[in-house]
Amino acid sequence: MYKAHLPKASLWKKQVLYLVFGTYYTHKNRYMRILIIILFLFSNYLFSQEFLSIKTNGETHFIGQNEYVPIHSIRIDSVAENGDITDYYSYYMIRPLVNYPWSYTLKGYSWIGEKVSVLTNGINLFYNKENDTIYINTIAQLGENWLMYIYPDGKYIEATIFLIAPMTFLGINDTVKRINLQVKDSTGNNVVDNLNDYYLLLSKNYGFIRIFNFYEFPFINEQDDIYEIDHEMDIIGMSEPMIGWQNITAYDIYNFETGDEYHIYYEYTPGLNPDNPYINEKKIKKVIDKQISLNEDTIFYTYDICKRRYYHAFNEEPEITCNRDTIIETIILSLEYLDKLSLEPCFRYGEYTFNKKYTNSIKESPHIFFGEINNDTLEYIIYDGGGTYTYLTGLGSYFYSWGFYGDEAYNTLVYYKKGYEEWGTPYNCDSLLNNKNEIISSNNNLIFIYPNPAHNLINIEIPTYNLQKLYIEITDIAGKKLIKKEINKLIEKIDISDYPKSIFFIKIIDTNNNILKIDKIVKY
Repeated sequence: MYKAHLPKASLWKKQVLYLVFGTYYTHKNRYMRILIIILFLFSNYLFSQEFLSIKTNGETHFIGQNEYVPIHSIRIDSVAENGDITDYYSYYMIRPLVNYPWSYTLKGYSWIGEKVSVLTNGINLFYNKENDTIYINTIAQLGENWLMYIYPDGKYIEATIFLIAPMTFLGINDTVKRINLQVKDSTGNNVVDNLNDYYLLLSKNYGFIRIFNFYEFPFINEQDDIYEIDHEMDIIGMSEPMIGWQNITAYDIYNFETGDEYHIYYEYTPGLNPDNPYINEKKIKKVIDKQISLNEDTIFYTYDICKRRYYHAFNEEPEITCNRDTIIETIILSLEYLDKLSLEPCFRYGEYTFNKKYTNSIKESPHIFFGEINNDTLEYIIYDGGGTYTYLTGLGSYFYSWGFYGDEAYNTLVYYKKGYEEWGTPYNCDSLLNNKNEIISSNNNLIFIYPNPAHNLINIEIPTYNLQKLYIEITDIAGKKLIKKEINKLIEKIDISDYPKSIFFIKIIDTNNNILKIDKIVKY
């Protein structure tokens, strides 16, 4: 009698086979026995085959639980063979140099660590910022556990394969292992720890679909230096195959079409320097033509521009200019600093920095570093004020705000229309061109009180577009009211020469006693 020789397997697999196929296992039919052997071999293959920890080709993108933490991406830039170990090196990130204040390196470890070491026995090694090893057993079977990480005090983390099952993610079907964590003390007893609630998801063909920030793992003594930190990341896209979220590039940001319309508000408020003017601008930009260069690295947009500008310098009458024009704007798509991955170092405006990418936007980091080309050491630049641009996909870079020595500038999109999509409240071109009495802003910070400190006179400057009747009240430090009068001029001068040296409080109020501005001033 022909006897089938089954591969060696665990008892539970034999029991499953008997329960499912027991009737046929004793059948004399040769073909049925062969089918059973094939099914068993497939089962053994399914549960024992080495899973992939990271994709080594293309890019993989992950998002954290905190909406303010930018997207984290994986891209392997180099590979090194060392006997039975293959090391996969990630792209670099800017990291602080130990024991060197305000000094950084351009070649710091990425968020998954310096590298991933893949051993032939299915063990994958990750390394945190202390270069401590994190073990991932890709061939572990259901219920199997292993020592994942050892703390300096002997405490350790045990990882267990909790589940192996088909799962759908990003429209892909694949077999996924869920890896649970349990923190234990040096004698093997369970320890209460937040990490016990964390888990990894490991896909057979696509690597981690839930991953940790291995650079910071196990999340003690975190250094929130220049990057926002999140512990767990879930996959949102990959480039090989191209599925889900893809890295935002300059082309995605400046992807306008004929007929698209953008309405922009700009405001500049002077600070300590009274010679700087206040500027307020409303603009409508409508795309009327689009041309792309032969090598497709440059786009030429022709806009119909409708604009109204308010300009007011101190001690001068305000100027209002309204005009309509046609302009051509050139967009260079080969902007390397925009095309880099999220958090990847880039060279921009003569300094090193990085961009933070979100699902539909790019935000420039406020952290900038000085370093010479071909020099990995960077010096952190400390500066007064500052600001950043925010770029939105298909909407350009109309969003920014910055400040410097009290000066403030603000630029934002108030309305757009792209194809059938429309958002915001639009301006009216005829109104911008013809209605010069329109109140542009209700920002009461534009009421200026100067100088401070003062000796004899205080100037109260009210913008001409503020048409309501206003009053000024001055009280001393004890709350005694010293002056109350109506403001009748563009620049009202208040004589304080008869009052002693002290601190005074100034309030600007309307006819209903609503406080529009309050300030304190020093008399010397």
